[in-house]
Amino acid sequence: MKKNKYVFGVIAAAMAFLFAQNAYAARMDMVDVSNHNGNMTTSEYLDMRNHYGVKAVNTKISEGSYYADPYAATNIANAQAAGLYINGYHFARYKTKSQAVAEGNYAAQVAKQAGLPVGAVLTADVEAAEQTYVNKATNNANNKAFIKTVEAYGYRGDVYTMGSWLGYRMDIANGKGWIANYPSSAAGLNYYSVRHSWQWSSTYHFRNSYGSFDVSQLYDNYYTGGQNPASNSEGNTANKPTKISYYSWNPRRVKATSGVSTYSDVNCKKKVAHWSKGTEFDVKRVVHVKGKVYRLQLTNGKYLSGWVSHFKNMYYVKSNLKQVKTLRTINLYKDQQRSKKLRSYGENTYFNVKSIVKTKSSLWEIKTTSGFYMTGNKDFVVKTK
Repeated sequence: MKKNKYVFGVIAAAMAFLFAQNAYAARMDMVDVSNHNGNMTTSEYLDMRNHYGVKAVNTKISEGSYYADPYAATNIANAQAAGLYINGYHFARYKTKSQAVAEGNYAAQVAKQAGLPVGAVLTADVEAAEQTYVNKATNNANNKAFIKTVEAYGYRGDVYTMGSWLGYRMDIANGKGWIANYPSSAAGLNYYSVRHSWQWSSTYHFRNSYGSFDVSQLYDNYYTGGQNPASNSEGNTANKPTKISYYSWNPRRVKATSGVSTYSDVNCKKKVAHWSKGTEFDVKRVVHVKGKVYRLQLTNGKYLSGWVSHFKNMYYVKSNLKQVKTLRTINLYKDQQRSKKLRSYGENTYFNVKSIVKTKSSLWEIKTTSGFYMTGNKDFVVKTK
């Protein structure tokens, strides 16, 4: 598993390679990701699952006893939301047994904080310069100590290394291990079939994701066991497409409930940028693509997928709203156009609601039982009844 992965723009030559590379491919049962892949969204994981047969994701958790991958929590949540098995790996720097134990404790604690579920695999990625300074017996003992440590936290351990190190710098018993070896063509090959997994490429490209990825072929269910991804993905399984619902009406303003991407085209194929959970977007209009598929076109001309599960509508629109409480200072107006201010009210002020009304600019406002108007933005008011 290469430590550095470079994110770059897609150009025509790269796209040609993307479609040609499948001729040289083994199965893509598992993909590993890290901070070098940036903010991976649920839609990207869904595309990997539905179009490439990916079943599991292995996300970087930590390195040594000093680095926690800042993207681990997002990768875990979004992979689970896509109905994939999720596992983690730790880039090992240990040279002694005590260091291996310390790194095992650190990796497991970071994994817990990031949300890696108990029962997932937490692998030691052993390929650093530190392991070249000690003999095979020491590496074996250190790997065993790391695995024993993470297993005490409820995780299942394993070791990843390069094929050239297997039997030379360390031993891994048959039936265990995740081994990397990159042939020029992996089609039809089954390297290391007595192991859990063979990583056969570090330069694979997925159509909806930037950059290159490590991909692996699995030989058993070790990396797809100990979890039930269906319980974390609205009834999905790794072989069952997600039932997706879209905004068919203009919500005017939405907040991302997970990492999302904006696109330059209405089919959401040409990614422009990644955005983190909590980012808010102003919506210009809803564009109907086909059937029940809609996109949200933003005021800057870019597009969002329009999935209801990925975006929180920032305005109250349903007529069953009876009472709200202010979250910050708001203004109350005499008219629906909000041009005639009555007065301001501070946070924790309660208002009884008569109805939800839509303005000429397509925003939703709250009409109080006293006949005045106020914002229906959920950043400013919250439903209490």
